[in-house]
Amino acid sequence: MSCLYSVNCKALLLLLCVITSACNASLPISLTPAWRDANAVGLLCRVNALGPEQAKQIEDLLCDYAQSRLQQSLGNSYAVDRLKLADGRILQPQRVSLIFDARLQWHTKALKGYTLTLSSRQFRHQPGGPAATVFFESPSVLLLPGASQQALGESHLMAKLRPIVERHLQRLMQ
Repeated sequence: MSCLYSVNCKALLLLLCVITSACNASLPISLTPAWRDANAVGLLCRVNALGPEQAKQIEDLLCDYAQSRLQQSLGNSYAVDRLKLADGRILQPQRVSLIFDARLQWHTKALKGYTLTLSSRQFRHQPGGPAATVFFESPSVLLLPGASQQALGESHLMAKLRPIVERHLQRLMQ
């Protein structure tokens, strides 16, 4: 993963977790129909940004953070892994997939800076069941005013993104 600064990104994520103790609490999991008999969790993160490098960077930050939180909370109860677009594993009946969609947009009018819109959804394939639509609920908008178009620092982004991802994960675990 390419970082904007000469900092190991995964170490930065873990450091943010330790300093803020945001990663100490377990995520709640309910035995709703979506989670019954599941033994795997897939993460699919899709990011639309100004360029492919920036999109990949935010996708990695988002998915790495979510994956580390899920592994910490779920322990060995579930295999947690990342999925790519058109990954057939999303159709495995024992897998709950958590899908994150984000869009980073630069604004120059009323707000000079970035907005990052994040939405998420839980998906579980049910062979023989009704077709499921992928509808995203409860989008969150993250404002990053004053950031220059080229310099979006990871520590600044993660400090604001982390609590939003936590809320999305808590909702998705229900």
